[in-house]
Amino acid sequence: MRERDPWIQKRQVGWRLRTLREQAGRKQHEVAAEKEWSVSKVIRIENATVHVSISDLRSLLADYRLDEGETAALLDAARASRREPWLDDYGDLATPRLRRAVAYESAAGHIRQFQLQIVPGVLQTEPYARAVLSMFFPEDRLDGAVAVRMERRRRLLDQDPPRMDVVVDESVLLRAVGGADTMRGQLDHLLTIAEHDWLSLSVVPLAAGAHLGLVGSFALLDLEPDVGIGTVLDIEPGLGEEYLSDRDHELVETYRRHYDDLAKVAVGGEDALAILRRCRSQLAAG
Repeated sequence: MRERDPWIQKRQVGWRLRTLREQAGRKQHEVAAEKEWSVSKVIRIENATVHVSISDLRSLLADYRLDEGETAALLDAARASRREPWLDDYGDLATPRLRRAVAYESAAGHIRQFQLQIVPGVLQTEPYARAVLSMFFPEDRLDGAVAVRMERRRRLLDQDPPRMDVVVDESVLLRAVGGADTMRGQLDHLLTIAEHDWLSLSVVPLAAGAHLGLVGSFALLDLEPDVGIGTVLDIEPGLGEEYLSDRDHELVETYRRHYDDLAKVAVGGEDALAILRRCRSQLAAG
C-alpha cells in the first residue's frame, strides 16, 4: 500500500473522530466536559490543527465503541502522523505548496490531469525533468530538484498507484524539451507506461483549435474516502492564478466540467498512441 503523508494521516484521524462523535449524537462541548478538556482541544483535534495523543485517542475510540480493527488502524495513523515527511530531507527545495501537493497525492485514489505545456511531472523521465527544472533552478540546486521529482514519482507510482486519467495538448508532444534525444526518451517512456491499467492517456489534437485547456494546466485529485477530504483542485501557474485547495467545492465542480469538456475533444486509446508515435518519428526524422 502507498505510504501516506503524515499531514494527511493527521487529517484522517481528525475527520474520523468528528464523524464518530456526530454519529454518536454528541456535541463537542459534551465530549470536552466528559474528558475534562477544553472545548478548543476537541475542536483542534477534529480539525487536525494539533496531534492527538495515543492515550486520548484510545479513550475517545472506546467511548465511540469503535471495533478493534478500525481502532488499530486509527492508532497506527496517529502514530504515523508524527513521522517527519520525506521531503524534510530536501530542505528549502520542499516549498509549502510542494509539501501540500505531495501530501494530497499520497492519498489520491483517482487523478484527472490536463497539461498544456509539458509532460506531467510524475510521468517525466529524469533527463526530461532535468531539462524542465534547469529553467527554474541554478546549477548548484538542480540535482536536488531533480531528485525530489524522481522520488515523488517513485512514491506515487511504484506501489499501488492511483488511477490516472491524463489529457495533454498535442503541443506537449511536439516540444523537444532537452533536445531530440531527451524527447524521444520521454515519448518512449509514455508509450511504455500507457500499457498499464492505471493510466489512461489522451491527446487534444492541434486540429481541435481553441479549447478550455488554453487557460492553463490543472489537476483534480479524488482522495480516498477514509481521509474525509473529497476532491482537491490543483491549478498550475498560467493565465490564471495558482491554486491548491480542497475547500472551494464550486470551483472544483467548474474544473470538473472543464476536464470533461477537454476529454470530449481529446483522442484516447490507440489513436492517442498513434499521435505519440508520429511525434516520435518526426523527431527521428529531424
